[in-house]
Amino acid sequence: MPRPRRIGVTMRVVPGGDAPVRDVARAPRDASLHDPRAPRDAPSRDPRAPRDLFPDDWRATLAAILPDAAWWPLPNAGDAAVQRFAELRLDALVLAGGNDLGSCPRRDHTERSLLLHCAARGIPVLGVCRGLQLVQRVFGGAIARAPQAHDAGRAHGIAVIDARARRLLGAERFTAPSYHRFGVPAGALAPALDAWAISDDGWVEMLAHARLAIVAVQWHPERPLPCPEVARRLLRGFADAC
Repeated sequence: MPRPRRIGVTMRVVPGGDAPVRDVARAPRDASLHDPRAPRDAPSRDPRAPRDLFPDDWRATLAAILPDAAWWPLPNAGDAAVQRFAELRLDALVLAGGNDLGSCPRRDHTERSLLLHCAARGIPVLGVCRGLQLVQRVFGGAIARAPQAHDAGRAHGIAVIDARARRLLGAERFTAPSYHRFGVPAGALAPALDAWAISDDGWVEMLAHARLAIVAVQWHPERPLPCPEVARRLLRGFADAC
């Protein structure tokens, strides 16, 4: 019987005392991947210090859409996170959202190192929101300040412009809310990246690397969407590529 697919998910940084997300020390994970050292990988125990936290919305979404996959929260431990990724023999990486690029240097370094590790080995990567922006930066592109409406949680139209994305998502158009202050204008992608979906106001909503197994979306498939089937197909398709 084949072993479950093992997916690493990066963690966002929140101020001390922030409560809407679950601490890595309490985050549920597949028993086959349980490592009693994991809680000690989290940063300072000082309740006033910023902490690595695993969002509850990812926990619930992975359990609902990928119940057959084993997943592992990856603390912001710099190059040590890459070592842990390799030790656990993870099959794929999710670069989760939260935190603007540049606001958490340790997270920036951790995720950049993980992305480069996966790119060099052909390991599938899914970037979400911030993750899309990181992929753009790492492959030589720039990000720009997005209109204020993009940070308001408002639903907006998205056109799926690539045939591969249409097959993956099962849609030519859908709507999704925005929760980001920065993004990638259409036409400004790094040379190695292709636009797969564009918002009605001209921002990249989905991209893919031309050669590597790297796909990224600007919306949040782990949050409730007007088109939940799009999120389900995206995550199932990503898992099937592992």
